[in-house]
Amino acid sequence: MRIIFVTNLELWSMGMGKGGEAFTQTIKKYKNDNNLVYLVSDIAKNQKTNIINPKYNILVKPSFAKKFIHIRKIGLLFRYIDHFITTYRFEKAIIRIINQKKDVQTVLYAYEVNGVKACKNVSMRFKLPLVTRFQGTKMVSYQYTWRNRILRYPHYQALGTAADLIIMTDDGTKGAEILDNIGNQSPRLFLKNGLDLMKNDAAIDASELRSRYVKNAGDTIFLTVSRLTGWKRVDRVIHGFADYLRQGGKGKLIIVGDGDCRTFLEELACDLKISENIYFTGAVKHEDVYKFMACADVFLSFFDMSNVGNPLLEAMTIGKCIVTYDVGDTKKLINGSNGVLLTAQTLHRLGDVMLELSQNPQKRENLGKKAKEYAMANFMTWEKRMDIEYEAVLSLGH
Repeated sequence: MRIIFVTNLELWSMGMGKGGEAFTQTIKKYKNDNNLVYLVSDIAKNQKTNIINPKYNILVKPSFAKKFIHIRKIGLLFRYIDHFITTYRFEKAIIRIINQKKDVQTVLYAYEVNGVKACKNVSMRFKLPLVTRFQGTKMVSYQYTWRNRILRYPHYQALGTAADLIIMTDDGTKGAEILDNIGNQSPRLFLKNGLDLMKNDAAIDASELRSRYVKNAGDTIFLTVSRLTGWKRVDRVIHGFADYLRQGGKGKLIIVGDGDCRTFLEELACDLKISENIYFTGAVKHEDVYKFMACADVFLSFFDMSNVGNPLLEAMTIGKCIVTYDVGDTKKLINGSNGVLLTAQTLHRLGDVMLELSQNPQKRENLGKKAKEYAMANFMTWEKRMDIEYEAVLSLGH
C-alpha cells in the first residue's frame, strides 16, 4: 500500500531526536510494514531524516506569505494567502506521486491542519481514502462562531472536513466535543500518545545528573518539560518557584525545552532575581528527558489548554510527584490521590504547594507511586498505540 503523508510540521517538535516523537513514530510504523511511504512537506529540516528514502521525501517550496502571518492586523490576510498557496503546491506534489503508479492502493494521510485541504481535494478527484490526523486541537480555547471560523482559519476548516477516518491525540483538549460542535461525524479514533513503559527510576542512572544540580542535602529539584511557547505558560512555574524561594525553600528549577519564549522566560527569572536557581537546558534528546525526570523530585505542568501531554504522562510513568493545572481533561488523570491539581482559584498557592512537597518526602513518594500505578494500568507503549491506528488505516486501503 502507498501512504502519502502531507504536512507542514517537522518530524520532531524541537529538532531531530528532540521534543515530541509522535510524527516520527507514525512514519516508522507505516514504513516498517513495507508500505511505500511518501512525505510531502514544506519543511526543509524534514529532508535531513534517514527515516524515509530521499526519493520519497518531497519538499514543496514554502509560500512567501509565511513570514508575514504573525504580523498584527495583516497577519490574517497572509494566513489565508499562505494556506491557498500551500494547498495548491501540496496538491500538485500529491498528483505527481499518484501519476507515477496509478494502480497502487493509496491512502492520503493529512498530518495536521495545513495538509487537509489538499488531501481532501485529491481524494475526491481520484476517489482515494482520506485520513486526517490532529495532535489535539487548540480550538478548545474558542467558541465555534462565524467570527472564530474566519479568525481561526484554516483550523476550523480542517477539523470540519469529512474524512474516512479522523485520528486525534487524546491529549485532553476535548477533540470529540469540538468535532461534535462543528458537526463532523466522520469515523474517529482517539488515542493517547504511546510511551516507553519500560522506563523507570531503577532503569535510569541519573545520579551524575542530579549531583550536577543538587549542592546541598536539603535541596529539592523541580522540573518542567515543554516547548517554550506562550500557551505552555512556563512563566507560571517560574513565578511559583520564586514564591517558593521567598518562603525559604531550597533547590533548583530545571526547564527542559526551547522555543520562541525562551528569552522572555530567562528575562523573567532575572527580573525576579532567581536566575542562579534556574537552569534552562534547551532542547535535549528525547531519551535524555527521562534522565531529567528521574533526577527530579517534583514535576510541574501548567499549560493553558490541557496538561495531558507526553511530558506529564512520561513523568507519571516513572513515578514522579506531579503538580499541575486543572484545565481541559487534566482532572481525568490527576485526581488528588496521584498528584496535586491546582485550579484558577488556587493557582496562587503554587509556591506553598511546592514548599509543602519539599518538606514532605513521604507525600512526594506516595503521590508518585499512585501516579505510576495509574500510568501502568492506563497508558500504552508506542508499539501498541501504533498497532491500533495501523489496523484502522490499513482497512481503508482494501
